[in-house]
Amino acid sequence: MLRYPDQEAIDQALAYLETAEGQQTLSQRQQRAEWVMAEAKSFHGLPRALQPGLEKFKIQALLIASVQNLKRLVAARAQQLRIFLLRLAISLVFGNRLRLV
Repeated sequence: MLRYPDQEAIDQALAYLETAEGQQTLSQRQQRAEWVMAEAKSFHGLPRALQPGLEKFKIQALLIASVQNLKRLVAARAQQLRIFLLRLAISLVFGNRLRLV
């Protein structure tokens, strides 16, 4: 019988997917993956190769994925910055009675 070095982890993951919580997690991940692919196709030109050749298309797909990741990183940092500035403004208005986290 062939067993992978991480077969125990694979068995645990498969067992988790059989639970109700695992099914819910899988559904959420599938929806998320579908949205990411739709974004790449609709807004970043994934359905067509800009240059001929499989290798160049792979590069294009990796660049699109990088752009998507950078967009999410910038959005997350912007949200963190807004929260920090709001807390700072409240601290300046109310003095040191509130703690900045």
